[in-house]
Amino acid sequence: MKNKYDVLLILEGTYPFNGGGVSTWSHMLCNEVKNANFSLYSINANYELKPKYELGENVKDVIQVPLWSPLEPQEMVDYGKKFYKIIKTKERADEKDIKEKFIPIFEKLIKGIYSDVRVAADFDNVIYNMWSYFQTHDYKKTMLN
Repeated sequence: MKNKYDVLLILEGTYPFNGGGVSTWSHMLCNEVKNANFSLYSINANYELKPKYELGENVKDVIQVPLWSPLEPQEMVDYGKKFYKIIKTKERADEKDIKEKFIPIFEKLIKGIYSDVRVAADFDNVIYNMWSYFQTHDYKKTMLN
């Protein structure tokens, strides 16, 4: 077969790291559908060292997204960047950055949560600003200060 489809399976707590009905169905799908290449986006509680199932040749990629891992996401997911470069950039953050950049964002978040009047657009901006801040600053270092 010349043309194969690329298929992304988003799996929560199941295949290929845990057993059950959805896992059995997913395993059969990946092994029986020959005109597709599968990428598995596996959302789990923790980072798993090895799949429970033997993956077929149609499974081209497994991306793990552990929700409760103490590891940084960049340690587990390849974003096309070297992990040590990400950490080096984040570790440069100092107390001045935390006080001048993060604290005002965090105060807006807390005020918004406890306000009698909430505006969704305000939360949107706060969440985006926090995400943007943590692209270049270390979460643990920030929250410890």
